[in-house]
Amino acid sequence: MPVPTDVPAAMPPRLGDVPVQASGRQWRPGPGVGSSADPGEGALGPYLRAIRAYWPVVLLIAVTVGGLAALWAQTRSVEYEANAQMLVTPLPADETAFLGLPYIRDTGDPPRTLQTAATLIDSQRAAAAAARQLGPEWTPSEVEKAIEVNPQGQSSVIEVTARAEDPDEAARVANRYIKSVIEVRRATLRPLVAASIESTRDQLARVPDDTSTAQTLADRLSRLQSVANGDDPTISISQVASPPREAIGSSKVLVVFVALLVGLVLGSIVALLISRLRPRRIVEEDELRSLFPLPVLTRIPELSRKSRRAATSSPLATPPTVREGFRTLQVQLELEASQHRSILMTSGSSADGKTTSAINFALELAGSGQDVILMDLDLRKPDIGRVLGLTPVVSIEALAAREAHLGDALLELAAVPRLRVLPSAPISGFQVLEQLTRTLPDLVQEALELADYVIIDTAPLGEVSDALPLIRAVDDVLLVAQLGNTRAANVEAMRDLLARVEGDGPIGWVVIGANQRLVSSSYYYAGALDRQTS
Repeated sequence: MPVPTDVPAAMPPRLGDVPVQASGRQWRPGPGVGSSADPGEGALGPYLRAIRAYWPVVLLIAVTVGGLAALWAQTRSVEYEANAQMLVTPLPADETAFLGLPYIRDTGDPPRTLQTAATLIDSQRAAAAAARQLGPEWTPSEVEKAIEVNPQGQSSVIEVTARAEDPDEAARVANRYIKSVIEVRRATLRPLVAASIESTRDQLARVPDDTSTAQTLADRLSRLQSVANGDDPTISISQVASPPREAIGSSKVLVVFVALLVGLVLGSIVALLISRLRPRRIVEEDELRSLFPLPVLTRIPELSRKSRRAATSSPLATPPTVREGFRTLQVQLELEASQHRSILMTSGSSADGKTTSAINFALELAGSGQDVILMDLDLRKPDIGRVLGLTPVVSIEALAAREAHLGDALLELAAVPRLRVLPSAPISGFQVLEQLTRTLPDLVQEALELADYVIIDTAPLGEVSDALPLIRAVDDVLLVAQLGNTRAANVEAMRDLLARVEGDGPIGWVVIGANQRLVSSSYYYAGALDRQTS
């Protein structure tokens, strides 16, 4: 029977979860038990626990980063690259015909020669000339920014790359620029070649025609006249640019995918920081059992929203999954050879579903034909009376002082005739608790004379020690944990306290928060109160 604050539900134990023997059991910490983490979980254990515990945070950050990346990819300006090539043919180092002219010469170091040629190609004069030809929308500085000149390794090729927002425009800029390079070189070389031609003619006129010097000067004059228009034989256009088919940069899909991965990493880091700053909560059953290695006697899955609303409006309307889980618990206790008639329920943390579990178990036992007494001994925060709509008629103080009989304090539920309840009100001070500790064995014995089972709800042992002195008065102790709520530090504190108690230890866990999809609904009996009201 779920309550509004902590909603349970039920799952049978997995194969291999065998409850410990009731006779002679006594839990003591084994090797490796007592640390706040499983020593075998590995270095990634804290990260994985944090991600599982705060997966909504991780998902929110990943989706946010991915959404921002998608928005940026949608609004970013698209650029295209067009590539043209220029060929460098350096003059031999011993070539004398063009001596004194600024042609590219072989230095014996090809990369250095190519870099020298790239410096000549990447010029402000070429950018200015290209801007004049491209139109008023282009300025020399914009052309310089759009153009990139790169020597191609050990080859004789220099690649000229132009970027623009349109593929045709990128190709136009690249082609216009390499043509401007040729034109600027021509304009630079023409007067220099003309001056060299004139100088060579003067020298030729002053030497006899039949000498070797005259022949050398004649050959040089012929070579110079072949480039009289200013053409540079060392730099030429090798390949013009074509409009590119695709834009540069990553595709939108890839951008969003990478952003999602980055978001997941950031979200995981945030989840880890939150887990370090907030009390560590147990999110997996294996982690619970590594801290306190007891068998899981039953599993209670989370209820759907519809089931939670129904439970809130009608507390006695126990969902079938919840009933099945506590029926599994009842069957295991009945199969034990020892006596299991008085059962105390406690937990590590508050809001773990301890009170809810006590009520549900009492309802299941009563529904199976057993006479049950449900006692609320959580004296700091008694909730059973509030949930079931019952007001105490005899105070716990009077019972503890043996000023009243238990039978006079028990109240019946009209819908569940076999269940009687001892509600209580909050008490102040430890005196009543000390009296109750001394008289509880007599109260439990008196209750067992009136009923088949006695279920006792107590305060969370991981937070306060109120339940500790009551343990010796009962046959069994059940521990309740709610995945995602139970704090690891509280489980450790409860474990250490119970390890120091002489006698029988707790028999196992009631785990709340299992995934409902793991539980088949095909075998549940219909109806919420078909057995309770019989």
